[in-house]
Amino acid sequence: MTLPRIKPFAYKTADQYYFRLSLIFYLLAAIPMVPFIVVYLQMQEGALAPPFGADLNATITAILAVFAFGNVVLGMRLYKQEIQPLSKEHSLRERLDLFFHASMIQYSCMEAAAIMAVAGLYLTRMTFFVLLYLGMLIIFAQVRPEMRRISKQLKMTKEEEDIVYQKKEID
Repeated sequence: MTLPRIKPFAYKTADQYYFRLSLIFYLLAAIPMVPFIVVYLQMQEGALAPPFGADLNATITAILAVFAFGNVVLGMRLYKQEIQPLSKEHSLRERLDLFFHASMIQYSCMEAAAIMAVAGLYLTRMTFFVLLYLGMLIIFAQVRPEMRRISKQLKMTKEEEDIVYQKKEID
């Protein structure tokens, strides 16, 4: 199963590519942070009670935890599946575009898991979801875009690495 391709943005150099990929990554990582902080601080003050009461906490926790973990696993599997054809692509631009597509899929799945952690914290006020959210931040930190990681994933040649690190235009 191949997912529809996410159309990458226009870029001339690897710097532009890296900047935009990083910007998207950090925006996705930051979106659930504000609601998390608000709910966490209100929870610490004791200002909020769970909206459904404590009766449904176990059910809500089980459902959201399974979906959050499932999203992380799904994101990693889809990333690996989408990145497989990299060796068959010829130009550096084509491989960068494919890497962008695979990364967006992975980041989106992780974003959904982080949002589920925040929603679980809001709905249950359980510390488990604080830990789940912190775990998501650790996972985000592990997959953040870095030029060395991108170079390794794309199996760049020495000439391609020179183009990337010397900030030359990409054909």
